[in-house]
Amino acid sequence: MTTSAGRSAGSMKPHAPALAAVVELGYLAMLAHLSVAADAKRRPPLATSANWGNMFSVIIGDFLLAHGYDIAARSAEGATRVIAHSLASACESRVREMRSATGAAPTPPQYEEIALGKTGALFELPCLLGARLAGMTVAETDALGAYGRHFGAAVQIAEDVTSLGGGDREFSLSTATDVEDGLYGLPLLLALQRLDDDGARLRALLARPWRQPGVRRQVSLVLERTGALDAAFLTARAHVDRALAFLERLPASTAREALRATADRLVVRGGRRRSLESALRRAR
Repeated sequence: MTTSAGRSAGSMKPHAPALAAVVELGYLAMLAHLSVAADAKRRPPLATSANWGNMFSVIIGDFLLAHGYDIAARSAEGATRVIAHSLASACESRVREMRSATGAAPTPPQYEEIALGKTGALFELPCLLGARLAGMTVAETDALGAYGRHFGAAVQIAEDVTSLGGGDREFSLSTATDVEDGLYGLPLLLALQRLDDDGARLRALLARPWRQPGVRRQVSLVLERTGALDAAFLTARAHVDRALAFLERLPASTAREALRATADRLVVRGGRRRSLESALRRAR
């Protein structure tokens, strides 16, 4: 995305591949750090001298971040500042999300703000770096960054729909862990606002052990029946539409069309999946 973003202005500097690698190193570091929390929930830590446990993941994550910052500092002036700002935004939004697990759940609009600040910031980052390399104007840079931010939010919400709408087969370990911790995706937040029997049923299901057989499938059925999955998908689509509107502010180019196709693909794939899931449920 870094190189496509830069080429959307019609030119690209030689340092583009290096900064693209920096973005990838940052994402790998994030995955290494996230694996620490996930591993701690799967099994108790091993406190033996022969096993490093989570320490190795932490060290690897720190190494990747340090190496990424070193490359960025040597590749483009001001790149490290852009990276630091994006990481700070993602961390701040993640903290907001985690705080909701021990207090009041966020409203759907608040969740969208979190998605924009967390996943949105991670997609905004390569767009801003590409814009900087291409020497874009302030207005073009802001537009490209907004494209990445809204596209990232759409990706997070679309993933919520996919993971929460497929019953027992589709739930990943991370989704199950998040729900057990009180971190709900947009479909759940929308359905939990209901004051009818479906809302009460959903709250009762979420109070049960998440890995108990049949619970996840029953949750998926409630989300489907209430229209929460479709409403969340439409929200993701709205963010894609906003992303594409910002993209239109850039000069026409092959790279701009590639960014457009990337966003369109998310909507088309998600729409087909939603149609298939609805048809299968009606057939049952």
